[in-house]
Amino acid sequence: MGDYVVHRARFFDYQPKAIQSMNYDDTTKKLAISRSDSTIEIWCTKNEYLESIIYPTADRQVETVLWCQSQLLSSGLDGFIVLYDLARLTAKKLVPSIGGAIWCMNKNKSETKIVVGTEDGYVVLYEIQIDGILFEKSFNKLDSRILSIAWHKDEEILVTGGIDNIRVWDVNTGQVLQRLSLGRIDKNKETLVWCLAITSDFQIISGDSRGKVCVWSAEHGNLIKSFQTHSVDVLCLCLDEAEKHVYCSGIDPSIVQLDYVTTAEQENFKTWVKSNIFYNHTHDVRSILIADNQLISSGVDTKIVFKSLEKKSSNTTRKYNSMPQKSLIQTCQDFVLLQHDKHLELWKLGQSGEESSDLNEKKDGDFLPILRLPKKFIHLNSKNDLNIICSSIGCIPSKNSSQTIWLSYSDLNSIHIYKIEISSKQLLEPKIKIDKIKSLPLACGNRPAVMMKFYYSNLTNQLRLNYLTNKSTLQCLYLLNDESGFALESSIQCIPQDLLLTDNRVFLMDFKDDYVATCDTDMNVIVWSLKTQTQICTLPRYEKLATCVKFHPSKNCLLVCYTNRKIVEYDYELNEYTDWSRIVSENWPKQWLKSNNKIMNCFYDSRDQDKIILHDEQYLTVLNKSEKMPEFNEKIFQPKYAIKSTIENGHSKKNAIHVSDKYRYIVHASEPMKGQLLIVEVTPLSVSERLPPSLKQKKFGT
Repeated sequence: MGDYVVHRARFFDYQPKAIQSMNYDDTTKKLAISRSDSTIEIWCTKNEYLESIIYPTADRQVETVLWCQSQLLSSGLDGFIVLYDLARLTAKKLVPSIGGAIWCMNKNKSETKIVVGTEDGYVVLYEIQIDGILFEKSFNKLDSRILSIAWHKDEEILVTGGIDNIRVWDVNTGQVLQRLSLGRIDKNKETLVWCLAITSDFQIISGDSRGKVCVWSAEHGNLIKSFQTHSVDVLCLCLDEAEKHVYCSGIDPSIVQLDYVTTAEQENFKTWVKSNIFYNHTHDVRSILIADNQLISSGVDTKIVFKSLEKKSSNTTRKYNSMPQKSLIQTCQDFVLLQHDKHLELWKLGQSGEESSDLNEKKDGDFLPILRLPKKFIHLNSKNDLNIICSSIGCIPSKNSSQTIWLSYSDLNSIHIYKIEISSKQLLEPKIKIDKIKSLPLACGNRPAVMMKFYYSNLTNQLRLNYLTNKSTLQCLYLLNDESGFALESSIQCIPQDLLLTDNRVFLMDFKDDYVATCDTDMNVIVWSLKTQTQICTLPRYEKLATCVKFHPSKNCLLVCYTNRKIVEYDYELNEYTDWSRIVSENWPKQWLKSNNKIMNCFYDSRDQDKIILHDEQYLTVLNKSEKMPEFNEKIFQPKYAIKSTIENGHSKKNAIHVSDKYRYIVHASEPMKGQLLIVEVTPLSVSERLPPSLKQKKFGT
């Protein structure tokens, strides 16, 4: 596997946010997820991969998300319905409600109208057009808030749930047809109807704060059946397309399945019965839905769970721990930049007291004596308390004791660049001077960036800053000789203007000298020339999204990892796959491809460029190109209790794929200096400790 001095860093204070709601679009196969900090994530369910994030403005509060005509909408406690531009990942239209905060939102089957329920008791109907939302009408005002809404398939009946009641509405007249009253467990405690569904034969299914799921007749207004599925609030439920199964969950995180079956005595009579129970979460489940024969659930524990509903599926449950799928950490020599939601931290790595000659005597896994602990140099808050979208750090190689660091970040409004001068890297308390570069070149415009990268070009001996705007324009800047600022060198439109109206966008980049590689959501991987501002080549289009790309440090090759964990190496000068890539293309082990974890980063070992170092959130892997690939059925991820002859100290010694399972969760891995690895962990315990307390339940033996 190779010997490395590892900086095992746990100073990145990353905490995933709870999930509030989800919604799925059948046309684009996209899943929208809103979190407690009002960010919206867009996942590709085909690849089960996070494509992009929409960051909120300071006054935006997202409670629900909805896909309508493949357009993304959100609503929340700020009282606005927001229509988003998916190409630029910004809000496009804002429409206020007439009844204050919005608690729920739904659409009709033909996706021509949406309806919202508000804090002041209004049911408001809107018409959806291309790039627009038009107010149509509001129904008669109620005396209490509306917490849930369901729309019948014939589009003429609406059902709303509130406090102690469920109402059935005529959409055309806006009048109440039925009022269904719910009982109370305690006289002074209201019953809240948190979720609703309605079947084609006018059966209403409700989940409430008593922990009950009730089935009602919308036509006659009577209770058909009631289930005590949970001990506390049922917060969410979903009905499958065939209307044979209902899945519900809530503060009690178990997911209960109800089936609509015929009885043995009367074949023509159907009834609802309780069947399966699934335990996939530890805390409140806030949202649950069915997409492509998969049950998707999420909630306060921040995890997203995909459960296959196919009986013959071999991989039934897949959990994603909401770790960042693009690195929030950048390195420059022994400096580390940590990107948080609204601030940046600049750290200097620690140093061991061992000389390089003494390392040969050390065994694998030995701890080295620490000469200097990691130290935080700078804490930089974002301007106007805005969310930070991307950041980068860079420097010019120098042998002097002093060091100049360039730091840049982008918020929702603009790009900010800082020059940081450190008097002496060897001092425990060096003098630090921070100067802000006042503006970018006028030719760049003042558009925010969605990705940026500092890198030093060996061809021109210049420090460069390349960034991608929200219009998919790549701006290439270089540092002036007097270090007073940056100048524009070239500009590349990565996605043609006629395609900017779609939601196709670049989401991955890597640079090397005068080349840049871009990956977009339409599954294109393109290599560009910064000098000529033209395409060098386009890789063969693959059916999966790329998760990371990396240029070879000395050869004209590009390494690409995909969501199904396949890895290719492409020669962009010869415009063909390398010999190694052709050999291994069909020889990946079954266990390697079967893993759900996505490869987050990859890079070549600077000492031996036949070695590729890559990682997902659970495993650090060294792929040796000069060794033979393992057999198809050979085990790659050995358990800790495996036979000692097959693994040694957690490292596989048998084949080209060497795996280490010492780290959880890995959010970043890189090679800051030759022969050294930086591995940044966010431990499962640090995440779980800061979650709110879960429902305490009596278990057997406790």
